[in-house]
Formats: sequence, structure tokens, C-alpha cells
Amino acid sequence: MNLASLAGKEILFVQPSLFKNQYQLLLDEEVIGTMAQPRAFSRNAVINLFEKEWEFKRTSFWKSEYGIFPYGYELPVAVFKRKLSGCIIELDKGISFEMKVNLWKRTTEIISMNDRVIITGKKKAGIKAKIILTVNYADSILAENPWLLMLPGFLAINSRRSAAYSG
Repeated sequence: MNLASLAGKEILFVQPSLFKNQYQLLLDEEVIGTMAQPRAFSRNAVINLFEKEWEFKRTSFWKSEYGIFPYGYELPVAVFKRKLSGCIIELDKGISFEMKVNLWKRTTEIISMNDRVIITGKKKAGIKAKIILTVNYADSILAENPWLLMLPGFLAINSRRSAAYSG
């Protein structure tokens, strides 16, 4: 399966069990990807998508930055930096994306440098995580970086945990 075939389709990011830090990407009830957080309070995650694995790891204790690493590698292929209204995603090839979060509408958009919305995510209310993702535009950059599909879910989970820790 390739990302071009996902354009225009709804993909669900769900948490099958409330008691496990494991999440799935579902397309028509078929699991196309998984994300697992190895420890109970970990902010890192291991992504398995389209037969490839990546790790989302915090790169600095002092900064709100995460690196995306191919599993087992030391150098990141991308870094995303959190900001008040979302985050900036910088790929190692000098390409960047903006991720906008609208808290009132409970939506997330990943936008390319030429202002094209690539992925849209809409959070659903509930105890377990559930986000409806739509691939609006599938290009070669998205094909090389399919982990972008997991990013809205990863950020939603970490935001929920941050709120729980601080409150």
C-alpha cells in the first residue's frame, strides 16, 4: 500500500485499550500502522508503518523538540519544534512543514511550504484517543515520510499527558 492511494480517505487513529499505551491507524477496519510508547510515562514512541519503523524521541530536556529517527539510528531525519499554535516540522533536506492546531474546532493541519494542506486531523471526544485523519494531498515528500500520518496523534497524546501532569 502506498500513500497516494490514501488521498481523500478517512484513516482512524485509535487507542484499542485504555490500559495500554498502544495505538493503531485503521483504514476500513484494517490496521495499517501502530504506535507504542514503551513505558507508562514515556513521551517517546515507536512507530511501525508500511513495514518501516521510526522512533519519536525528545532531543532535549530543556526544549520542546522531538526528533524522528529511523529505528536504531542516531541521527534524526526530521525535527519538530512545538510552538503555541502548533509546531514546525523540519526535514533533513531543508524542507519544512507547519502544523496548525485549532483547539476550538479540535482540528490539526499539516501544511507544506507552499501552503497546501497535506493532512487534516479531527479529534473526537472520549476517554480513549480517537482522531479522524484525512490525507488531502499525497506527494513524494509524504511518500518518503509516512510517519507524518502519526504526528497529529502523537502530539494529541503528549498534550493530554502534559495537561494531566501539570494539573
